[in-house]
Amino acid sequence: MVALVQGALAGGDVPRSEIGIITPYAAQAALFRKHLGMSPTNKRGFLQGLTAAQMVANELEVSSVDGFQGREKDMIFVSTVRANAAGNVGFVGDYRRMNVSLTRARRGLVVCGHVTTLAKDEEGWMPWLLWMQERGLIAGWAATKPEAQEELLKLDTLPESELLAFMRIQEKQVVQEVANEGETSKLLTHKLVVKEGIGAGLDVTPEDGCMRVMAVKASPGQGEMRAGDLIVAIDGVDLGSDVYSVVSSYGQYFRDGALLSIAR
Repeated sequence: MVALVQGALAGGDVPRSEIGIITPYAAQAALFRKHLGMSPTNKRGFLQGLTAAQMVANELEVSSVDGFQGREKDMIFVSTVRANAAGNVGFVGDYRRMNVSLTRARRGLVVCGHVTTLAKDEEGWMPWLLWMQERGLIAGWAATKPEAQEELLKLDTLPESELLAFMRIQEKQVVQEVANEGETSKLLTHKLVVKEGIGAGLDVTPEDGCMRVMAVKASPGQGEMRAGDLIVAIDGVDLGSDVYSVVSSYGQYFRDGALLSIAR
């Protein structure tokens, strides 16, 4: 992916400050910064050896999904990282993270991922990959629906007013589809209460990227938490990509007053 970013920079069409890289793993973000000649200490790193004014003009951002929440760039590169024979996408399959990742780009979006692994996510990545495949948008794969590809290419010829009208129609259709599916999952926050000798009053089991609440005991009580909730982050720290890192996060952060992010 570094070569793709460097190619985009070499093209000169998109300013360095308008290119962002989204990766779910801090270690990979640090590796990207290193290979792109950026400061290892800042997620908004700069090319080394430039003056202060040049540094501002040449800003490039490498960050997590949460770091790009509510923000946009002209061009976004997304690394999904996961590639394994089991097709385990872990928290990369979280539909909220996927939604943020795919909606940060104003002009161009490049997703680097392992198709076979991502296709195992039947509710998120697989439908998106099928849509991309139909229109010939997966590198090295021909369009499986040439007519859909032609319709997509026609959008490039529309004047701005017609294109915006088309997008509004598409948005209404998506909103209606979501409404027809009923209530969607919500992300809640809850401050954990832990009492000496009693604990948190929760029975939980670690899963990839989260802890599933199996039962909530009467004492000390945890507000609106209920069995089936997924604890996905503690004090803003994601629980990890696999069960082992979830267990590590559990021991390090699961304490009195910790702020839990709960998917329901």
